[in-house]
Amino acid sequence: MLLEQQDMKTVTSLSSDVYYQGQYWNNIPQILRYICKKFTGDEDRWWIEDFRERYAAQPFKHGLFLNCGDGRWEREFIDKNIVESATAFDISPDLLKKAESLKGERSINYILADANKIIFKKSSFDLIVNIAALHHVQYINRLCEILALSLKSNGYLVSFDYAGPYRNQYSFINWLLIKIINGSLSENIRKPNLGYPHLPTMLKQDPTEAIHSNLIIKTIYRFFDVIERNDTGGGIAYTIFTHNSRLLDERVLELPEVKLNIERVLKLDDILSKLRIIPNFFSYLIAKPKKDLQIKIKKNKYLQVIENIREEYSLKLENSYTIKDYLILMKNCRSRRKRVKMALQYISISPVKCFKILRHFLNRR
Repeated sequence: MLLEQQDMKTVTSLSSDVYYQGQYWNNIPQILRYICKKFTGDEDRWWIEDFRERYAAQPFKHGLFLNCGDGRWEREFIDKNIVESATAFDISPDLLKKAESLKGERSINYILADANKIIFKKSSFDLIVNIAALHHVQYINRLCEILALSLKSNGYLVSFDYAGPYRNQYSFINWLLIKIINGSLSENIRKPNLGYPHLPTMLKQDPTEAIHSNLIIKTIYRFFDVIERNDTGGGIAYTIFTHNSRLLDERVLELPEVKLNIERVLKLDDILSKLRIIPNFFSYLIAKPKKDLQIKIKKNKYLQVIENIREEYSLKLENSYTIKDYLILMKNCRSRRKRVKMALQYISISPVKCFKILRHFLNRR
């Protein structure tokens, strides 16, 4: 099923230690019930159970699991009789080793591979599962095309992922509202030391984190027919309640005042999301490959060329994509000589990149 991987330069995380750390907003029971309600209409039913009941009355034959990590999800899907066998890949040898040790007698084939380079034979799977994987993918257009081609015509893509601002670089309005709402909360729930995500630190710890998260939804729509989509918002609540040290104590979460504050934030988040004042951060969707997939691929071929140019020049520009990001990286650099070098590099490279993209866009037909 796996063909040879393409040879291209990509960014990767230096260590798998950055994953599976800390407390996220969905670890808080009250918030988990809220997300369940958003996704399935039932606050006591998680989306996996919902998908199993409505789409897997008969188990799928063979599923593909993207960036599988320690293998938790393919084990759960097999144990719940959603899929009979699985192929799963990840770029981390350490995580794959752990996944292998935990798979037991389950029919799972693990592959060491980079999601940006992987290629599968056509119609290899009848189920593809993306759980927080696509927001780590650099060549998002390329991978979604590969996935659509590798999925059987009657197969399904099920996706639950972060689709908010890329690299958590929130807009001014979004961040202002986060600060105001967090500041209005009682001290026992207010997130301490709330700071804007520091881009240089993010790039150092994991340059793949949310690298093109803002492109996920529209890229899926490009190659798939989305049967259903359920958004959970999170543009305010996610940032306030994730890695909040004051919410680690379960006894605090049971306090009436704390429950009331959490409910208040979730309501504000919901209203602001529906008004599109803040972006949606998380989506659960189910999709099938487009019936006219080959036509769509041919029509949008220029987008792959543009993506290739974008990534080629990003690597030359400190793994940045906008002039704002590049200026942040320059400002963070302590060496004046290095800053001058970066400025000259941007001046010499950026016009060439823009010219190439514009040329391919104008000649797209």
